[in-house]
Amino acid sequence: MTRREFLIASSLTIAFHNGSLALADKAIKWMSRSIEDTARDEAFWHPIQASFTLDRNIANFNNGGVSPSPRAVQEALERYLEYSNQAPSYFMWRQLEPEIENVRRRLAQTFGADPEEIAITRNASKSLETCLLGFDFQPGDEVLTTDQDYPRMITTLKTREKRHGIKAVLPVQGDIVRL
Repeated sequence: MTRREFLIASSLTIAFHNGSLALADKAIKWMSRSIEDTARDEAFWHPIQASFTLDRNIANFNNGGVSPSPRAVQEALERYLEYSNQAPSYFMWRQLEPEIENVRRRLAQTFGADPEEIAITRNASKSLETCLLGFDFQPGDEVLTTDQDYPRMITTLKTREKRHGIKAVLPVQGDIVRL
């Protein structure tokens, strides 16, 4: 599976709904086509667009911190909130929390990974932050980033600079970085 296929499939499994995993599987198959063909294919994008309850008069370009939930996620949240409010401690700890491991196993199976390689986090920013904080950097190591990176990631790298003596290299706009 390519990185592109993984990202497309990952974004479509957001609801952890049986239909979402099937949709992710379908998306992976579609990704064998060229990027241009997929970009122009309205039949591919229509069900994705229709799965969101967005105001079509506003373009949301900030999916990093405030991404909208698909309709299936909104409906699942409503169902699980109603369900868990019937007996909060019982349903949360005895039924809902153990289901996380089932979801992790199903995701691992879908992506051909070991369940220990799958982490379920709140969002993409938290996931990347976890990675940045978990890398085994040594004092003096340099991490190349950009001033276009998400501010939370730059802050995370700056924190690692202070705590662990690494150096976050942020080239000035227009600089050419030679590796």
